[in-house]
Amino acid sequence: MILEKIKQNQMAAVNILYCLFPIIALITEQYQGALWLGIIMTVQFIVGYIWMCFIDLSKRLILQRFILIMHYVGITYFIFYFGGYFFYFYFYSAYILPFVFHATFKSFEIRLYMLSMVLSVIIETIKYPELVIVMLPMLIILLGMTIANVSNVKQHQLENEILKKNEYINMLIAENERARISQDLHDSLGHIFASLSIKSELAAKLLENERIDQAKTEVESINQLSRDAIVKVRGIVEDVKLQSFVDEVRSMEMLLNHANIVFAFKGAERTEILSPTKQATLAMVLREMVNNIIKHAQATNVIGRIDEKDDKMTLTLQDDGIGMTEVTDKDFQSIRQRVRTLDGTLNVESLEQGLLLMITFSRKADG
Repeated sequence: MILEKIKQNQMAAVNILYCLFPIIALITEQYQGALWLGIIMTVQFIVGYIWMCFIDLSKRLILQRFILIMHYVGITYFIFYFGGYFFYFYFYSAYILPFVFHATFKSFEIRLYMLSMVLSVIIETIKYPELVIVMLPMLIILLGMTIANVSNVKQHQLENEILKKNEYINMLIAENERARISQDLHDSLGHIFASLSIKSELAAKLLENERIDQAKTEVESINQLSRDAIVKVRGIVEDVKLQSFVDEVRSMEMLLNHANIVFAFKGAERTEILSPTKQATLAMVLREMVNNIIKHAQATNVIGRIDEKDDKMTLTLQDDGIGMTEVTDKDFQSIRQRVRTLDGTLNVESLEQGLLLMITFSRKADG
């Protein structure tokens, strides 16, 4: 288990080599204070570092924090008794805090780190004033490394959360689509197959009783039902390929409800005059707009509508989320591409609370 952890944290394993410096100081007697205490502090520092990096203590927070406290006690001891250059041992924090403790800038671990570093700076200034010029650049570098790593880990965590949300949203969309297709199959083909089963059994019995004319009539009815089933299947397939806008609004309402967002949409039926291709494109635009709201807006309410004026039609969608500080042409690229296929325009307006997206396009038939 520990070997696997070492393979996963090779940087932490390499950094153990720097623990040789206090050992060398003890061997060469380049230290102050009692030898026995120096040995104890060196051993606890090395063991504590290995424990933090290679043994999972996530479920033992108190023990984990105690080891971290002793880690900083060890660094402070080294600076005071072994020499001012041991200040660079704070570089261990640039790895431990973000990657082991997943510390944030307001966490206990960061506050402890800053407190220990301030104490060490005071010791350095009083006991080793000649090293202050060297220590200050080192201090800036160590702080910069730690802050950068904490920020990077936080960004990575946010990206993972967004990825998980996207996977969940895609799963909901897929589930909604499967449910819709399943319902269509049940409503459209269920009774047809039931009728086929009954009529085929009836035709078989009529043939057994040599009632040929009646059996022929039932066979013809079975043939017609089969043709109807083929037409229904083709209709369902076409509906899967080209989702109507009204159906998409219903699907998005279910999706937003699952995300605990209140959704209201008016005028969706006005799009029924559009060609199936335009409806499908508009449906994909709406889906992407809704997905963006769920992923990024932190909204609780979404309002949409379809308006008509002259030969133009407008899709408007507004949320009450966090909005955007600045909207550029690089934002909403996928939506802009779909809007261009409608020969339409996209207008995005950041409100005091939320975002307003407005798409205007021609309602005339394609071509």
